[in-house]
This record gives sequence, C-alpha cells and structure tokens, in this order.
Amino acid sequence: MMGFIDVPIFLVLINCIITLHYYNNYHLFLFYLSFGLIYLLYIKSYLIQMYDQYFLKSGNLTPPSRILHDERRAMTYPSGITNTWYHFCDSKDLINGKVLEFRALGK
Repeated sequence: MMGFIDVPIFLVLINCIITLHYYNNYHLFLFYLSFGLIYLLYIKSYLIQMYDQYFLKSGNLTPPSRILHDERRAMTYPSGITNTWYHFCDSKDLINGKVLEFRALGK
C-alpha cells in the first residue's frame, strides 16, 4: 500500500531485536514493543487517513474536474447573504410617518 507508513514498524522491530540480543535489556525491549503497538493502533490509522485526503494516488498530474474545481473555489468565497450595513440616508432625511423607498443591490 504505502511503504513510508510501514517503515516505522520495521524500525521498531529491528530495535526490539537489537535490544534483546545485543544489550540484554528487557525493559527497553518492552518500551520499543509498546511504542510499536501504539503506532499500529493509533498513529498508522491517522497517517493512512491523512494520506487518503492529501496525497495524489496516481502518477498523473491532471487537474481536477471543472465541477470539483468550482466547488472547491466556491467554498473560499463569502456567503451570498449580506452581513453588513449600507448607508442610504441620514436620520435628518427621515420624516415621521413617511416611508423612503430605495433601489439598491438589484432589489
């Protein structure tokens, strides 16, 4: 699948073997083994998820489809609902009981 994700587990196994055979250190062996298990249970699944989301899986560098490109680009724009105030008149222009009509923003 993805070789770079499996490399750390091989390094942990090699360290376990070296620790037991050359250094005769059982506690360090257990430490390396526990790190390997933690890697297999938690970190590897996280790395695979990251790989699936952010890495190219094929060798070609073709751009994404136009529809996908437009969807991604639309997410970077602000929403179509206005969330600000526009100045149309001053309070001195308002008269009690009268309605002021404005045509703005195509409405």
